[in-house]
Amino acid sequence: MKTFLQLLPAVSLGLIALTQAATAQQALHTMQTVKLERGAKQYIGALLAEDADNYVLLQRDGRMKVVSRSGSSHPTPLLDSFAPFTAQTMQEALKAEFGKEYEVSQTEHYLVVHPVGKAKQCADPFEEQYINARQYFEIRGVPTRNPDFPLVAVVLNTRGEFDRFLENYQPENAHDQVLGYYSPRSNRTITYDQSRGRSGERNNMETLIHEATHQIAFNTGIHSRFSPMPRWFTEGLATMFEAPGVHSSVTHPNLQQRFNKKWLSYIRSKARPGESTGVLADLISSDELFRSNPEKAYGYAWALTFYLAETQPEKYAQYVRRVSQRTHFRDYSSQARIEDFARVFGNDFTDLEARVSRFLVE
Repeated sequence: MKTFLQLLPAVSLGLIALTQAATAQQALHTMQTVKLERGAKQYIGALLAEDADNYVLLQRDGRMKVVSRSGSSHPTPLLDSFAPFTAQTMQEALKAEFGKEYEVSQTEHYLVVHPVGKAKQCADPFEEQYINARQYFEIRGVPTRNPDFPLVAVVLNTRGEFDRFLENYQPENAHDQVLGYYSPRSNRTITYDQSRGRSGERNNMETLIHEATHQIAFNTGIHSRFSPMPRWFTEGLATMFEAPGVHSSVTHPNLQQRFNKKWLSYIRSKARPGESTGVLADLISSDELFRSNPEKAYGYAWALTFYLAETQPEKYAQYVRRVSQRTHFRDYSSQARIEDFARVFGNDFTDLEARVSRFLVE
């Protein structure tokens, strides 16, 4: 059995790492609030899971905390139910954490930490994306729910500050190609101000939309924070929403505006109508392609997601529901991934790849 440190999710530009845990998850409102003490430190939250080595707590601000059993007290019940912090309490804590160089703006669903005076540029896009994303799914018959916690997003002043944060959260992904990330473990989106110049403004908006989509999906029932999600599924969704016709469909209603031009160009340079390379079967069964060839993985994750959402929206909604309802803290084997996909879309992956390429290339 893997340790919880290996188990818990982590996303960098959507990159997810999840394996297996020991116990099933209860509904949030039925959880009991407990206290753990380890040395001079005290941890309070709902006990999500435990194994021979660790406890996993869901803290009242939405973050997950792994606490080693070694040297820890047994969980002590405090309350019969679990109560998240209020937005006001979390806002004051964020102000104390980030200091005077930052403001914390509250929208209906978000608390956004941002450089002083940049609420409109930094906070408004997160709230707008929340509204657009939920509307997108509701229209397509995918039920969503309200988040259990205020959603926290952090927009830092500089790339240097972002790099230091990235090293703390995801040292293996600390490189200059990462522009932002959402961590299911912390339940925070972190990025930095990239808004200098036109290309910077575009990069800034795409990053905000991409990471906000991850965060919204993991907090409204589209994805599960406590279960392994196929990376093609999470990344395909986030890259799909980058296109103006998806994240702003009212003002961009045409099909051409729903294409992600970057990844469409990539697919058209690689795919040939009617040909199959086996790439979709690899993506569906495993996340390995994201490690060995990230560009190819992101490109085909977008292509597959866009094709399914556009041409088979009812089946895509069925697949979303199926994967999001998996048992929490359980491994997701290659065989199970293939079976879940095939149960909805069939198992002829050669034909599927040919249909995707014809849809996007011809």
